[in-house]
Amino acid sequence: MKRLMLLPVCLFCLSSFSPAQTAKNGYTWNEGLNSDDKTFYVAGVLDCIRSLKPNALDSLLPKNVTAYQIVKSLDDFYSDYNNLSIAIFDGICISILKLSNASEEKIKWTIRYARADQATRQAMDKEMENRKHLKRSK
Repeated sequence: MKRLMLLPVCLFCLSSFSPAQTAKNGYTWNEGLNSDDKTFYVAGVLDCIRSLKPNALDSLLPKNVTAYQIVKSLDDFYSDYNNLSIAIFDGICISILKLSNASEEKIKWTIRYARADQATRQAMDKEMENRKHLKRSK
């Protein structure tokens, strides 16, 4: 029951920035948030993930990584013009991959996926399913 009540709170927190800033992406990150807002935003997302699925980050995020480090990673990520249209939540996921020393191939694939339009994402999903099916059949 507590988790169900947290969901509206999390959604409210994530949407509580200026109504004029409906797209929460790199443009919002670079121009609409100061450093405190960025840290609170990341901490809020991490808290929501942990409260909805308590062990979700344990295998991905090293224990010593802080919201501040993720903010710095996002600042670097959104300094690339090609990443500005990527949603902040996706940027956080990519930053977590980078900070957890994921393979360069996985990071590049995730960035390519986040940059892609819907049709390209569907094609990438289909390709991933085919790869999984091929691995299972071996």
